[in-house]
Amino acid sequence: MPTTVRPGAAQVTWRVQVERASPEFVTYWITVTNLTPAPLSFEGASASSVVTESKGDEIMWTGVQWTGTLTANQTQRWFTYNWPVGWHVVWYMMPTSPVTGAPQLEWSVAVERASATRCTYWITVRNLTGNTVNFEGRYAVLAS
Repeated sequence: MPTTVRPGAAQVTWRVQVERASPEFVTYWITVTNLTPAPLSFEGASASSVVTESKGDEIMWTGVQWTGTLTANQTQRWFTYNWPVGWHVVWYMMPTSPVTGAPQLEWSVAVERASATRCTYWITVRNLTGNTVNFEGRYAVLAS
């Protein structure tokens, strides 16, 4: 999450591809891009950090923000707003039916620091296949 407030413009994007090889296994590829000419500072854990399950305090929770359908090779953009900037939110798409051999979806996330305490996410999802893909737009809040 960028810690510098620049209202009205996305500051960071990340692009992710997913392959759902079976009902139990998925593979992700993630690329992060700074959209500003100036360096941005970030808060939070390093990419190699692992969140473990806690028995007493909930340190991570997940949910489905929306369900979507994309026709062959279609791209569509969603947005969701008013998220606390202190939350470490990860967005990911999950195809609802397995297809092996290649990624089905690719997505990028743009984030705007809308105020000192809130942000807006724009999530662009692209169907990489020649078939219709149904999916869930999911999030994980890693810590608050």
